[in-house]
Amino acid sequence: MGKIVGGKLKVFPETIDAHRKIQNFVSVKKLKSHTYELAEEKQLKTVIRGLPSDYDTNEIIQALGELNIVPKHVTVMRNRSKNINMPLFLGVSKKTPENQNFFKVTSIGYYKIKVESLNKNFMPAQCYRCQLFYHHSRFCNREPKCLKCGLNHLTRDCKKNTDSPAKCANCDGSHPANYSGCPKNPKNLKPSKPPAKNVWEERARVLEKQKINENVNKNKNDSKNVSVSPASSDTKVLLDQMSAMMAQFGTMFQMVMSTLGNKI
Repeated sequence: MGKIVGGKLKVFPETIDAHRKIQNFVSVKKLKSHTYELAEEKQLKTVIRGLPSDYDTNEIIQALGELNIVPKHVTVMRNRSKNINMPLFLGVSKKTPENQNFFKVTSIGYYKIKVESLNKNFMPAQCYRCQLFYHHSRFCNREPKCLKCGLNHLTRDCKKNTDSPAKCANCDGSHPANYSGCPKNPKNLKPSKPPAKNVWEERARVLEKQKINENVNKNKNDSKNVSVSPASSDTKVLLDQMSAMMAQFGTMFQMVMSTLGNKI
């Protein structure tokens, strides 16, 4: 299933297998796109308290490995406002039964520690590749935008000196793209009008209603065949929308939809 929103094609795979095939298709074709993390692929993020800020992260990984806990990486957390390391460490690992024991660890080396879940940020997720919102850089193939100067390069490659003003990649304001007060940050946007009727959802409701009505009418009187047809206006809108999709995206759309349909 797919639809056009804001001049962009959005595809909604019905299965995990279809999601991965489309993701592979996009990667092979080098299409500018982003996707979202599957629930089963989400990572376990933990915070380790009780260690000094200069503790060797390799020693932390080694100590956890001896307990059959395998983090992907461990990094010291920083206080951004003061630009200093904090006595807190972020551990990122796969969500496996063994790694769930991370929370039971009470000591590393000669230090007593406490392991907690990373508190969720109430700000919307932001991609540090393209600087747009609601997805992560791990799943983004879009053109890079610098967080500091807004130009078309990765932030780590930025040559901007500290004396020159920052420029936001989203609003062109004189601040970094991750500034919480940015007018383009979804948190600061005014609530939009209720979305227009979704033809796909409406059609699904009509079909479900049709099935229910057919069963009710059959039970009431077997001699009568009563059915409810989908609203002709909805059907026309659906067909018009599909035609518009095909006209705008042509061969690419057909290939994507074909990928969805082939469950190999």
